[in-house]
Amino acid sequence: VFPKYSGFILSRAIYAITRLKVAEALNSGPLSSSELAKKLQLQHASGLERVLNFLASKSIFAKSEAGHFSHTKLS
Repeated sequence: VFPKYSGFILSRAIYAITRLKVAEALNSGPLSSSELAKKLQLQHASGLERVLNFLASKSIFAKSEAGHFSHTKLS
């Protein structure tokens, strides 16, 4: 990610995840991106996974070795 735009990209990623209500969907426990996409009725699990991976790299969500996303203190 280009350092000059990283704050903008982070804020847009948080905005998108908030609009999709991903944090609420994870309240029942860790889920994979495909499980989340199905729960949220989204067609593109791969796009959701890319955004969640980015947010996991910023410690906003956690990603297990099995590929399941879960809450952190920030989420």
